[in-house]
Amino acid sequence: MARKIKKEKRKLTRKVALIGFRGIGKSTLARELAALFSADFFSLDEEIEKEAGQRIDDIVNSEGWEGFRAREKKMLLQFAEKQQSFILDTGGGVVEGEDAEKIDALRKNFFCIYLYAPDEEIFSRLKASKKNRSRPDLPGGDAGLQEILERRKPLYRKVAHAMVDVSDCSAREAAARIVKLMKP
Repeated sequence: MARKIKKEKRKLTRKVALIGFRGIGKSTLARELAALFSADFFSLDEEIEKEAGQRIDDIVNSEGWEGFRAREKKMLLQFAEKQQSFILDTGGGVVEGEDAEKIDALRKNFFCIYLYAPDEEIFSRLKASKKNRSRPDLPGGDAGLQEILERRKPLYRKVAHAMVDVSDCSAREAAARIVKLMKP
């Protein structure tokens, strides 16, 4: 007679923020983790859009990146104040700027997981994915993307409490890696 394997109950005991470059899979992985932990998850970009009543590319077109980053900081600080545990899918540029308050809010209030892959993998994913209508283009084409990625890498590492390579696995496998990281 086959024995049933008891499924391990998982409980999210802290706020988790997924950080990393656009196209790395933060949104997909946030949904996967939320399902595994039966936890809430939020997309920082989607919450900004809801509050503004417009898409991010429209915000950037009317207010510039500086205006968008101010909205992003305000929303991040609101999430940092929440007491319950949840998964937060951040935008790829959440680490941008010389804003110590924003970086401190991430480091002190969230378990930050930097999702990374080799540059070629990231650019391949970006080219293969459909253009997200809400996501504004970053300046400078491929060369500009490379420059932005190189600028952000040390910032992601500075903010991260843990790093997970997602280049060689599915979202489900990446979520399993994160679950292992988070075990006490």
